[in-house]
Amino acid sequence: LYAFGGLAIPSVRRSRTEDIIVSAAGPMGQIAVGLLVYYATRSLDLPSWHIALFLKSFFWISVFWGIFNLVPIVPLDGGHILDGFLGPFRRRITLTVSLACAILVGIWFFQTTHSIFNLMLFGMLAYNNWQELSGRGQFNWMNMR
Repeated sequence: LYAFGGLAIPSVRRSRTEDIIVSAAGPMGQIAVGLLVYYATRSLDLPSWHIALFLKSFFWISVFWGIFNLVPIVPLDGGHILDGFLGPFRRRITLTVSLACAILVGIWFFQTTHSIFNLMLFGMLAYNNWQELSGRGQFNWMNMR
């Protein structure tokens, strides 16, 4: 999410398979660490409820954000994974799936949380995908990799 400060630019061009592995590594690592904390602390008698609350929150946040990041919406890792699977000649399909997912997930999040922030976040992602799909995108994510 370039606007939120999360942009990494490799110094060498990667293959599609390497791109998929790199894109999946972050969310999978995050989910693995969350599950590790959960299983490691399940049977512990923690000295403070503050620590227990922190570790429980850490688990849920890690797993939620890891799964969220795998949704096939460009520029999330799931969007890069889909782009890697489909390849550069099917970029329009990637962007169409990404746009549809951003709209559907945004509506679902809004209906379940009633949060304007969620609606705006997914609206922004949908708009960016629509802009790129229609050839009016100001920022081409593919040229950054």
